[in-house]
Amino acid sequence: MNIGFYRLFTLAASVFFLACGVALSADNSFGENYTIEAKEITGVEGENYHARGNVKITFNGMELYADEAIYHINSNTVEANGHVKLVETETQFLSDTLVFDIDNDTAIMDNVTGLVNKEYYVCATQVRRLGKDYYTMDSVNLTTCSAPLPEWSFSFQKVDVTLDGYLFGDHTTFNIKDMPLIYTPKMMFPIKTTRQTGFMLPNIGYSTDMGAILGNEFFWAIDYDKDITLGANSFSTRGLQGLFEGRYAISDTNKIYMSADFIHDSKAPTTDKPNRWGIIGKTFISSSNGLSVTADVSATSDYMYNRSFAEYSTYYNGQNNYENVYHQYYVLAWTSKFSDISVQYRNIDKFHDYSTDNKLYSKTWLEQTPAVSIYKYNISTKYINADYNLDYSKVHYDNKTYYDNNTFSRDSFSSYDRSHADLTLYSSINLGIARLTPSFSGYYTSWNISDGTYSAKPARNSLVRLDETDSGYELFYGKAVANLDINDIYKNYGSFTHGISNIFRYSYVPKVDTSGLPNELESEEADNQSAEWQFVSYLLGDGWSSRLTLKQRHDFYTDKLLPLDIALDIDIGKFYTRTRLYYDYYADEVSVRGGNKLYYISNGIGYSRDVFSAYMTYTQDNKILTGYNTSLDVGMRVLTARLLARVSALTKS
Repeated sequence: MNIGFYRLFTLAASVFFLACGVALSADNSFGENYTIEAKEITGVEGENYHARGNVKITFNGMELYADEAIYHINSNTVEANGHVKLVETETQFLSDTLVFDIDNDTAIMDNVTGLVNKEYYVCATQVRRLGKDYYTMDSVNLTTCSAPLPEWSFSFQKVDVTLDGYLFGDHTTFNIKDMPLIYTPKMMFPIKTTRQTGFMLPNIGYSTDMGAILGNEFFWAIDYDKDITLGANSFSTRGLQGLFEGRYAISDTNKIYMSADFIHDSKAPTTDKPNRWGIIGKTFISSSNGLSVTADVSATSDYMYNRSFAEYSTYYNGQNNYENVYHQYYVLAWTSKFSDISVQYRNIDKFHDYSTDNKLYSKTWLEQTPAVSIYKYNISTKYINADYNLDYSKVHYDNKTYYDNNTFSRDSFSSYDRSHADLTLYSSINLGIARLTPSFSGYYTSWNISDGTYSAKPARNSLVRLDETDSGYELFYGKAVANLDINDIYKNYGSFTHGISNIFRYSYVPKVDTSGLPNELESEEADNQSAEWQFVSYLLGDGWSSRLTLKQRHDFYTDKLLPLDIALDIDIGKFYTRTRLYYDYYADEVSVRGGNKLYYISNGIGYSRDVFSAYMTYTQDNKILTGYNTSLDVGMRVLTARLLARVSALTKS
């Protein structure tokens, strides 16, 4: 310690000791500021200073609190005892004792509890600081749960920790409550507060379809706004799958994303096409004057790729694609107060696989090039609201069936220009016990047909006019809709509350035969007379709840009930069940497995607490005729902002 620091330290001690409100401060030759505050400070020049009562020492960007502390001048060290707390940015340790070497920036603490990087709670018999942001710990327990008995934790015999870096642990066990479940002699995971370049946790498993599975990914943090992930999965019975994922966040709203993967599959469904791949790309860029560009692309090599690799591929990005639909959307849009204008290119591929005769699958291809729209929704006035839409599309449609002898047949093909306009006026009326929202819409559509077989019968009445023109057809019709949302009815029974809500919707469109008109676009599908009902019944108690939802629709045009949709959710403490059921009254009239009327059901049970969860989900979908239509997924996981650990088993049939 230099002479300047020594004299200033001594002078400050003498002055504040006489004032009975003692604080010592000094600057060493490196310009670092040391401050000691306490109720009482005693000492002799050139020897030690003893601080007692609410001690606070600031040095090297850290704060030390204790009941008492001794500052050793010659060695430039601090000994602290009693309710010791060491605080450094986002990390703090509580201990019984502490010895800190200021010159070497090292410390030893006994019987420690603490918070590392504002997220990880640790307990250790001893913590040794070996330098800035670097610690070793003995007999450690780590978790992100703040409860005295955490839902989950890791126990280590010894760990080496680099703040904003990695934790390396010896003889590690994963615990649920106080019960150890999994052991590993070595373990490493990141405890970073910032994104870092490096390898991620490996993916290890086994599947009857894939064989032994081993995968890993490398994350490259290029900059704060962009990164790339490269990886590979090795399947012992399928081959090696390469993975790619890239992100670029230009701003909070302007983003670019892409993911892709590829495999030379030894068990490909068509042996002459073993190279299988999938790709997703999403881009949205907008400017302050309302102009925006959107690109949304998904594509695949074959109709079964989704079912083969959805569990392992970055391609699906955690999203299911049970409909086997892939698309390309490119949109240039401009937004203003009274109108939004967009120019789109749309290309949609939809696959359907078979199990009869020698059919493999059918592929539906739909292209709109271009699709131009001028529209605005929720235009509000004092008494009435309005939506309007004007659009033009050039449509190409093709549907083919492919067979196992490398042949195909064309089932249908069409090409036409479509012009469309619609206007909807609506208002909301408060009836006291319910809210009524009536609306009236007018629609006009014109088809200029250049290819395809269409044969519609002209029709006219008060709300419908269908005419045949020299080049196609024109259709005008009106639609009236009434939505009735009845206010919730509930009653408090003391130990629980019961509530009921009902929503009714009635749609009226005069009957007209549109079967001979183009219907390749969703907006071309005829909207007929129908009535819908949604019923919700819920129970809410202390620590538990249940919710039953029923949805039903009747189509007056076909005089049929559409599938009944039933959902039941039950939560009891941290336990939950989720059940979803679709019931088709007329399933024996369509091609489903065994003619079962029940064609989709999903049951799930689980437990969730903080970052730990365990689950079991059973799903059956009788609409799927080949491949897997039934699955059972069982697993548990720990998910934090820095760590994902999962153990699961999935079986399909």
